[in-house]
Amino acid sequence: MALALPAAVSCHKDAEVSEASDAKVGFYTEAGVFKGGETVTVLSEGLQADMNAVRFKVSDDGALVQTDGEEFRFNGTKGASFRAWYPAEAKHTDGKVEFSAAADQSTEAGLRASDFMTTCTDVAKATAQPVKLAFSHRMAKMKVVLDGFDAASIRLRGAKLPIVWECSTNKLFAKDDAETVPVMLNRQEEGVFLAMLPAQALDVTASEENPFITVSTESGRTFTWNPESALRLSEGKSLLVTLTKAITGTELVAVSVEMEAAWGEQYTDATASLEEIVGEERKLDGKALGFTVETDVPKNLWAGGPEMMFDGNLNTYWNTDWVSAESCGTDVVASSILLKDFNISYIDCCTKDHSYEDFKFKTIFTLDEKKSAVALPWTAVIDMKAVYNVTKLVTSRCPEGTKNGHMSLFQRIKDYAYYVSSDKVNWTLVAEGTMPVYGPQTYTVTADTKKRHAGRYLKFEVKTMHWREKMAEGSTEDDYHAAKKCSATAIGPLMVSEIEVWCK
Repeated sequence: MALALPAAVSCHKDAEVSEASDAKVGFYTEAGVFKGGETVTVLSEGLQADMNAVRFKVSDDGALVQTDGEEFRFNGTKGASFRAWYPAEAKHTDGKVEFSAAADQSTEAGLRASDFMTTCTDVAKATAQPVKLAFSHRMAKMKVVLDGFDAASIRLRGAKLPIVWECSTNKLFAKDDAETVPVMLNRQEEGVFLAMLPAQALDVTASEENPFITVSTESGRTFTWNPESALRLSEGKSLLVTLTKAITGTELVAVSVEMEAAWGEQYTDATASLEEIVGEERKLDGKALGFTVETDVPKNLWAGGPEMMFDGNLNTYWNTDWVSAESCGTDVVASSILLKDFNISYIDCCTKDHSYEDFKFKTIFTLDEKKSAVALPWTAVIDMKAVYNVTKLVTSRCPEGTKNGHMSLFQRIKDYAYYVSSDKVNWTLVAEGTMPVYGPQTYTVTADTKKRHAGRYLKFEVKTMHWREKMAEGSTEDDYHAAKKCSATAIGPLMVSEIEVWCK
């Protein structure tokens, strides 16, 4: 792998070393730069056989230990050039390294994986001594300090996260076509939050529903900050935003925005303000806020996953896997049968024509084991990326008359529950109940307003379904359970178009 280094490249130069012929190549770096066990990737030019993305594990004392492969040696007494980067997993192709900071840096792993570091080091002569690789931070650091109060989470409206490092020139390039995505900051200690981001001019445009910075407390109180002017992140420097609490009624006033040079020295740049969101109940825009969903319930292969519940489109939906019925040697969708007045043309069952009556009474229900259906209850855990005091939840199915309206049997949900949590371990009940068989297009669940239901995570739990109850006028129990082989604990499908989360 030839680095093709131009003379103008600024690299670290090792001090003059004693000449050593064909010496084995070794490396070290300053202790404390990496955590023991973390890995870096190295390229070389000028060795007998050059390193092409070879991985090394960093010891606690800073020594680099090659994880696999052959040993590498200098070419006689000649020197060599080295390029290295962290995290080692960043993709390398044709002398370029593609890297992206994490959108969720609230965990230590997410923060560490976002601290992109590189080195370019040249040695003039072969040496038997380990070569020092001096790594530099290539990201900008955004630090938010809460003066006088603490918070559970801080969310940045959005930033562009991917970059490209050109190894030969040691330059970083932004990916101009990258989307701006919400970023969760890491809580370092009480009142101190941090994120590692590529250098850029941050998009400070904001709306009431999607402010630039959202500060959420453990009790569900929400504060926002919108800068009056553009904010720029610079490579290897830190943008420090200090928010000081000075209560005047329901409003808070913040203090300053400062820039730290080289991740250290500070100088004052601007001032700003902070205010608490109070009073009016408001709907959260899950798509704009970057909601993500975790579930172990398999989705139907041709339909949408649980993230569809927050895309703002009633014609898309979370569709769990099906229980199938076998007829004419072909699997047919059990949820689509035995609905009085259902148009048989929607059912892709057999090549020969069947009347609805023929189809209805010849159907044998069986569980399709190959689809690994999960037994009830079904749960979906929504990461709202900030702490909110949840007051109301509105669940919707596709409208009648739309492309998917005939299939969106939202009323199959029977017993349900909603919970909130700050850690995904301890859950607080928001509301529970039973939905009717003939549910409306939208179904609203209201929390007890005398209590606060604050948390970053929202769990939607489907306890039971209306599978064994009449779904259409004229249908009988025998119609639904032709051979009574349908499992009560492994059934489907569930189709939920949207879940609106309201908070206060």
